[in-house]
Amino acid sequence: DPAGYDAFAEGAAIALPAPLLALLDPAGRQPATISRLRLDAGLTFDRPLDRFAGASRANLTALTLREAVIDWGDISLSATGTLTIDPAGIPEGRI
Repeated sequence: DPAGYDAFAEGAAIALPAPLLALLDPAGRQPATISRLRLDAGLTFDRPLDRFAGASRANLTALTLREAVIDWGDISLSATGTLTIDPAGIPEGRI
């Protein structure tokens, strides 16, 4: 698909800024760093991204989440799934 893209990110020992940490963990139970974050996804837009993408916004039409993992203190989350997004921006699917 010419408007489909792969996205991958992985990080370890990610330090959270104090304001974000306070928002995510107001009770202060988690460490200030995320030990592991991994994202592997497929993104489909309504048109290919190119040098003009900033001038007229490309809209996300589908998301395939092959793997999403976060390990933060005693919290471990993982997710997979697929969403389609209609022209009104309403997602449908399962994560």
